Amino acid sequence: MFGNLKIGVRLITGFVLVAAISLVVGLIGISNASKLDGMADKMYTLELMGLSYVKEANEELAATAEEMSTQAEQLQQTMAFFELAGNKAGAIASRRSTPKSGRAMQKPTAGRTSSGSHTLANVSQHDPDESEFSRF
Repeated sequence: MFGNLKIGVRLITGFVLVAAISLVVGLIGISNASKLDGMADKMYTLELMGLSYVKEANEELAATAEEMSTQAEQLQQTMAFFELAGNKAGAIASRRSTPKSGRAMQKPTAGRTSSGSHTLANVSQHDPDESEFSRF
């Protein structure tokens, strides 16, 4: 079929055919590059921004945990400030070693001193069991 054509026509036909194939490959490449760009944008907005939000949430969680720890320490200091005079460290240590069932349950008794002020007796026996409190 191509044997009857002159060599110049065959060369031009070959170059045109190669150029057409190159044009098709180039157009497919540009189309796929455009799709790839769209998918990269989608991946950034969905995946990487999601990771950024997770990072921010993690930082907020760490800050909240630190703040809660600080507040727990302040609460313990406040509780220590308001301990009654009869409640000393020795009483706490003896309470921790005594089982709950062995304790005598007594109600605090209210009374008046000679100066007219109110007092509570036996209050240290009814303090909560601190072994059940969680430490931070």
